Amino acid sequence: MSDHHTTVSSKSSTLPVSLAEAKTHLRLANDELDEEVAAALEAAVEYCESVTGRTLRDTSTLVQSYECWPEEVYFDREPVLSVTHVKYYDVNNTLQALDSSYYRLHRQSETASELEWDALTFTYPTHYTRDDAVQITYTVGYSEVPATAKHAIKLALRLYFGDLTDREEGPIRRSCEDLLR
Repeated sequence: MSDHHTTVSSKSSTLPVSLAEAKTHLRLANDELDEEVAAALEAAVEYCESVTGRTLRDTSTLVQSYECWPEEVYFDREPVLSVTHVKYYDVNNTLQALDSSYYRLHRQSETASELEWDALTFTYPTHYTRDDAVQITYTVGYSEVPATAKHAIKLALRLYFGDLTDREEGPIRRSCEDLLR
């Protein structure tokens, strides 16, 4: 399998836990700390996403880049909603889009999706030598984030908002990770 790297090209600003829910969880009644709470909430969501390898928003778009054509493509983030396109740099270093008839998204389960090449019609085009010679753009997200993930986000919010001691931080982090399993 080819080495690859993944970048987030866009992510929804709609978080699975609202600012109002976060403030209620933190027992904050006024609006004077809204910016700090919003920043801590974003960090809590990102933390939970990194623990699960899943995007816990309604949508995010990612680009998985390869040095050469990968034989197998498993996605770094789930749940995959769609593959937007596959592009590659041809021998002239010009970005080309691959016709979507040459690949399809195969969902093996809720936790694993794979991009399959059409074995009958697809042959790997020659590409330019570069780190991002082949780029697969895909969309991930939830229409409804699981309740346990929302609860974990609220717990993680305490890691990023407030003054926790090391002794307090460990149990909260473990509880978040337990919920997210």
